[in-house]
Amino acid sequence: MSKINIYKIPFTTKNYQSNSNSAKLKFDLYIAMASDKSYIRDIYFDFSEIHVDLMQTASHFKGKHKFLIQRQELFEKEMNLKIEKRPERSAHKIHNLNEEQIRLVENYVNVSYFQDGYTFKGLISLFKGNNPGGSMSKPSSSEIIIDKAKNNGSTCFNLPLLIDSIYLRTVNGNSSLSDFLIQNNYNKDEKAFYSLNDFIKNIKNRDGKIYKLFLELERSSNKNDEHKSNLLKEIRNLRDNYKEETYIINRINAYTQKMRNQFRKNIKQKRIEIFKIPKYSNEEKAHIYAVEWIKDEAMKSWKINKEILTQKEIDDQVSIILKQISDVNNYLNLEPNCHTIFDKKLFTYNKNGELVVLKQEVNIPEYYWQIPKDKLNSEMVEYIQKRNKVLEHHN
Repeated sequence: MSKINIYKIPFTTKNYQSNSNSAKLKFDLYIAMASDKSYIRDIYFDFSEIHVDLMQTASHFKGKHKFLIQRQELFEKEMNLKIEKRPERSAHKIHNLNEEQIRLVENYVNVSYFQDGYTFKGLISLFKGNNPGGSMSKPSSSEIIIDKAKNNGSTCFNLPLLIDSIYLRTVNGNSSLSDFLIQNNYNKDEKAFYSLNDFIKNIKNRDGKIYKLFLELERSSNKNDEHKSNLLKEIRNLRDNYKEETYIINRINAYTQKMRNQFRKNIKQKRIEIFKIPKYSNEEKAHIYAVEWIKDEAMKSWKINKEILTQKEIDDQVSIILKQISDVNNYLNLEPNCHTIFDKKLFTYNKNGELVVLKQEVNIPEYYWQIPKDKLNSEMVEYIQKRNKVLEHHN
């Protein structure tokens, strides 16, 4: 399994240090990325200050603009803070949220905001009551920037747009990242996380093209419109590719869960038992050829075939690959401790069903030393060989 790196990046609104009488924010953004992937897996917002403007652009009230509905749902219904029509452009009504109110906002942003189709770039609209500033063609007008006080004056105007471009809003949501942060005392232990510089370095190493395009766009404010137009076209093409990848990841995740359920059902119905273990022991259902590898295989199939096959043909191929998850021939009944070290790749079996210990000495009960010959069919041997091929590559 890929290592998950957690990055902590401090942000503020551009007006945070000024005397501006408009909405202001200060927060840390936590980003989870697999060490070998070029996209963001999860993000989590930890707000420390929120100064919300309770005035709303007057025209938004006519057609019930989505930003107005969003703000009414959060601030009026949850906090009893009335959203008012802005009588003129310069009118503001700033309310500093208390700790309890900040946590309500945080919960909404982390649980529902992105699932509702909103973006990091557009986040400021939740707090200021009008449309967000900044665009790929004019990054300097971005209203959310790196906290300059914590990053040597760096601004990285296009960072919210870059994050939007490579953040795959998958089915799983960010509850696992939230749990991780809580367990690791995220408000206190700075050393547990990677920095902005580490994040940029990883993006450059994993997907240097999109980073270079955003960097060039940020530097090209004085260049001609055709040059900017070409840059924007390239970025949009890359973003479309990420959207495609989001779609297939969601399909794979949903089908994986279905196959896991079928796996448990098949084993229970057929009363399959590979190893005879002591009656007092608990046992778990282990995959010989791991689920993570099957999902990787499905993703590789999609990437190879997306330009040459129809969507239905690709879906059919992906489904066939993922059915390996529910196959009872890809099953061993292992005690919890043995299941853990099996998944950690500390032992395996050869094609004859004999135990092979890897990397270090581990204590494996004798009843696991040999897969019974009457259980070791050709399909199981195939899964063992696929497992061992992956292990050889990793070693």
